[in-house]
Parts: sequence; C-alpha cells; structure tokens
Amino acid sequence: MNDDEKRKQLKYLEARLSQLDEGLEQAVTACLSIMKKELRDQIFGRFPDLVEDAVKAAPDTARKWGAHKNAGGMHFMTYKAVCRRNGAYQSSSAGFRDFNSEL
Repeated sequence: MNDDEKRKQLKYLEARLSQLDEGLEQAVTACLSIMKKELRDQIFGRFPDLVEDAVKAAPDTARKWGAHKNAGGMHFMTYKAVCRRNGAYQSSSAGFRDFNSEL
C-alpha cells in the first residue's frame, strides 16, 4: 500500500473504532439502567415490608437474649456463635438450633 491508501485505511479504522466505542458506551449505559431498575424493584422496593417484619420480630428476639437459658435465652458467647453462623448453631446441650426456621 502506498501512503495515501494507508491514510485511508487508518481513517476508516479510526471511524469504525469510534463507532464501536459509542456502541459500547450505549450498551453499558443501557445495562446500568436496567440493573438500577431491577435493584430498585427487587431489593430496595422490598425494604419496607422486610423492615416491618424485623420490627415485629425484634422484641421477642431481644427478650430471648437476656432470658435465662431454661427460658429460651442464650449466653453471650452462644449468641455470638449464632450471629457468626447466620442464625444456626450446634449445641451439646440443646442440639441443633436454627433461628432462621423459627421466624
């Protein structure tokens, strides 16, 4: 190729690359828009109901923390273990406990 043909090819490639860049930017913008909508609808939109459920369950749960072990309460270290294990733990005296299934 001579210099003129090289310049034409370079100009063509730059134009195509610019189009590709614009298309990618539009695709990313559309993807982010869809993701934001889905987060809003599927997660953030459900917060009010979930918060209401948590508010209803909180007093009973908090009472159990301070209750004597025989009344359904837990020692602090047991409570700590439950938190670390997402609500489930194995106790030698009480057996397997899953607080998620009690909700």
